[in-house]
Amino acid sequence: MLTNPQRLTLIDDLVRPVWEKLCPRGDDLAWQYALTDPVPESWPARGGVLVFYAYARALNLAQPTSGEFSGPVWARIRHVLDSGESRLELLQQVINPGPRRGFRPLTGREYEILQTQPLTLLGAPLSKEGEHQLRDYFRLQLSLGNVPPEVVAAHAAFFQWVGR
Repeated sequence: MLTNPQRLTLIDDLVRPVWEKLCPRGDDLAWQYALTDPVPESWPARGGVLVFYAYARALNLAQPTSGEFSGPVWARIRHVLDSGESRLELLQQVINPGPRRGFRPLTGREYEILQTQPLTLLGAPLSKEGEHQLRDYFRLQLSLGNVPPEVVAAHAAFFQWVGR
């Protein structure tokens, strides 16, 4: 059985070469990719399959404190917990900057919530406490704008369970 760091390395190794081909070049933006937190492929969770999404983000090098540009969700990565098998589906081949996002300081409680490890919680049967932690975590991530709308739409049943 893979550990969570091994799972994340495996997924990153799958995503990185695709990103290197897609990454925009030649503008004032410093592009990078990021992975969403895992979400269950279906809800209620069954089958031990999680889905990660790769999305683009960029900083304007001329104005590095002006916030971050969010880019599109460009890949869906389906990960089977038992076998560790991962498959990448390319969703978009052109990366353009989206809206600018700002940042705000976190409260102490928010910082505590962000210590939750959704991969760990979703990798095992959820206890009542685990359900509470998972809901709090994703509610906060939604309120901070850290869950792309495409992910919410693709996993509507899960995010309906999470609530707002």
